[in-house]
Amino acid sequence: MYSIPPKKQIGFTLIEMMMVLLIIGATMKIVAVSFEDIGFSARYEQTISRLDSIRQAIVGNPKRTINGQPDISGFVSDMGRLPINVRELIHLDGYCLADNSWDNETECINVAKGNSTWVALCSDNSFPDKDSCEINNKIWSGRKSFGFCLNNTFSNEKTCENNNVGDWQVIFYGGWNGPYLTVSDSPDKADTYTDGWGNESADNNYGWDLNHTVAGSYQNLEIMSLGKNAADDLGVDCGANEYDGDCLNSISVDDYVINISSITAMFQKDYGGTTAIIPPVSFCSNSSTANNASRAVCEGASFEWFGGCDVQGYFNKADCEDVLLGNSTWYNCADKVSPTESICVAAGSVWYGTIGYGTDTWTKFYLPTSYTSKSICMILFYRKDDGTTGQHKSTTLSIKETGSYESVKFNFPSVDIPFGNNAMGIYEYDIDCNPDNTKYPSDRKVISVLFTPRKTINTINW
Repeated sequence: MYSIPPKKQIGFTLIEMMMVLLIIGATMKIVAVSFEDIGFSARYEQTISRLDSIRQAIVGNPKRTINGQPDISGFVSDMGRLPINVRELIHLDGYCLADNSWDNETECINVAKGNSTWVALCSDNSFPDKDSCEINNKIWSGRKSFGFCLNNTFSNEKTCENNNVGDWQVIFYGGWNGPYLTVSDSPDKADTYTDGWGNESADNNYGWDLNHTVAGSYQNLEIMSLGKNAADDLGVDCGANEYDGDCLNSISVDDYVINISSITAMFQKDYGGTTAIIPPVSFCSNSSTANNASRAVCEGASFEWFGGCDVQGYFNKADCEDVLLGNSTWYNCADKVSPTESICVAAGSVWYGTIGYGTDTWTKFYLPTSYTSKSICMILFYRKDDGTTGQHKSTTLSIKETGSYESVKFNFPSVDIPFGNNAMGIYEYDIDCNPDNTKYPSDRKVISVLFTPRKTINTINW
């Protein structure tokens, strides 16, 4: 009898199935954790990136150069102060200082609601634009010219020009010129510019923790992200403890304030004093002593040498260099290097030519002993943190009006000035040192000077 053999069972045992499921579960857990780590890492990197963006929005990046000049930009460069909150880097005009939940002045200042201050570009928010603000003698914090009125009664451009057209002296431009941070949402929202963890707040800082500390006349600033847990973790490094560690960026006074004790300016002094007819020959200003024998001896004794020949008594190239007469060297220009009259004069020197003083005719020269003295001073102009123009004045010094170029050092009683484009001017001192005094020399104008943090100010060509 034919019998059918039993079918062979094909498949997995229960144990095998359980092992497969365990392996799949473990793999999925590893993948999930990996994806979570990648997500946390991206949030951490975004936090660091935004911290750096906030810092650059405030003080720029002086280490970067634009057309050979350091990148001095940002909120401080325009305003002369640190921002009160992050919102000021995005939008300054019209918000409730303590709580951006209140979007109008009435509710903001109501003690039962916002109980705060309504912030606007004008120091009196009754005036919505620059002209109405200034004509009512209030301070405008938006873009404007900084300067002074020749009539010291008026402190801003609009009031000055309304009363005395042409009297407003522009020194430089400044004021809020943002936004300094690029955002795609309304600055009124609590999450407009959060850290990577999405921490929010209604205090116009969007979840960032800003800490201002007083440092002399200015402030230090810390900008902090409270990390993944949105809590203050003192002593924990940025990103540590599974990204709970707080991350911060600091701006110190040294990052945006320059301490000034002296500034050197180069300029050509006026001629001043009595005149006398003197022969156009080479001679030393100390003509009463034996030190006038040669240019080297004369200048070595700190006196002034006149004429193209290096020894006294000669007024033309031929006699000066004749071996039987001067036996010396003749220079067509007093600086010894300029080859033509135009180059010599442009360099602020005296052209003698080959005849002497540029021609075979001569008239008058100032005697060194009769030069007049002039008292002068320097004024530095800068942006004060209240939106007005500040002034720092040097001590007074006296110069001899020889008509020559000179580097003059002006000393200040150690003053601090915010970085960016400030300005300076040199004035005659007449009882006081004020910007309505006559400038020295009188044909000069106040010039803009770039102040760079952590760098010495170079000699200024005035």
